Amino acid sequence: MEEFVDTVLECGLIDAGFEGFEYTWSNRITWERLDRFFYSEVWLDVFTSTRIIHLSRTWSDHAPLLINLEYTSVKPPSSFRFMRMWTRHHDLLNTIEQSWKASTGTYGLINLQQKLYRLKQHLKWWNKNIFGDLFANMRMAQELVLSKEKAYDDSPCEVNLIELNKANAALTNVLAMEEDFWRQKATCKWIDEGDEIPSFFTLLLRRKE
Repeated sequence: MEEFVDTVLECGLIDAGFEGFEYTWSNRITWERLDRFFYSEVWLDVFTSTRIIHLSRTWSDHAPLLINLEYTSVKPPSSFRFMRMWTRHHDLLNTIEQSWKASTGTYGLINLQQKLYRLKQHLKWWNKNIFGDLFANMRMAQELVLSKEKAYDDSPCEVNLIELNKANAALTNVLAMEEDFWRQKATCKWIDEGDEIPSFFTLLLRRKE
């Protein structure tokens, strides 16, 4: 096992982690994660996201690995910024924990480095596919509130009131996300452009009007 780990490190490979049941092999007495998928930094030049799913061991004592890829012909930007608005999403802690708990097959600082790198890639995927477009979510939340308000006006019963309150709570949460987004964007803009920031706030205020 030590020789295997040394080889992984020498080749600069990264364990892609997994989703699903932890183990991929069993003889009904022992369970182990024997099947893994590794990739290099060159792989990331082609595929922006790599997700490994452990399927059920139906016809074998080994679980098949389903690999989901997102392809791009252009290398994505290398910069990564954690968005404060993500912390208001109910699934964030779960997705971070899922990525962090997956083994990398390494130890010490190398293990930490690979987990951080993999988590960054996972959060990029999560932001695109789970969190979604903030402004589209905001429009949908506003439309939902209008729909629930009409339903309550037409029939002011307790069930419709509960649905209206849920829709209002969801809209409030999305609006708080939007505020987090603009606050963080303003902070980054200040760092990047310094004295030019007043023009940014002017545009921001115009947008709010």
